[in-house]
Amino acid sequence: MRVLPLTEGKVSQAYPLAQLRHPQLSLEAWTQFAASHVTPALPLERGILTAQDERGTIYALLAYTIDPDLDHGRALVAREVIAAAPLRRTCSMAVAVLVQETERLAREKHCMALRTRLGMAGPRRPERALHAPLLAEGHAPDHVMLCKTLIGH
Repeated sequence: MRVLPLTEGKVSQAYPLAQLRHPQLSLEAWTQFAASHVTPALPLERGILTAQDERGTIYALLAYTIDPDLDHGRALVAREVIAAAPLRRTCSMAVAVLVQETERLAREKHCMALRTRLGMAGPRRPERALHAPLLAEGHAPDHVMLCKTLIGH
């Protein structure tokens, strides 16, 4: 398993994986989101990392940004951590290598913290299957994130 940045050529291949977390996500919305993270003209303060096997099959991905943080200065914030069938061994390995590479990237970018936002697996149930690789690498609960959906702005 290897970690590679998502490229424009693989955006459509990653779409079904993104739909696992967001079933209503359209290909157009995914393409726009991915383009905002992988377009070479953007500064290198955001991206999408993928865990791929030797054939190039994507098993997991995460989108990240590097943000100013009042507690830590700079923090790499991993969002949209998505794995195909996270309970299977291959996907657990994919998440583990993503976690390790994300920490390496955070250190390379002089971040003082690595925050990971996990989504919900069902009606308000945290994706616990993604927690184990993070906890094994020394991550601990830090902040609670709440969300209010604004309709019609």
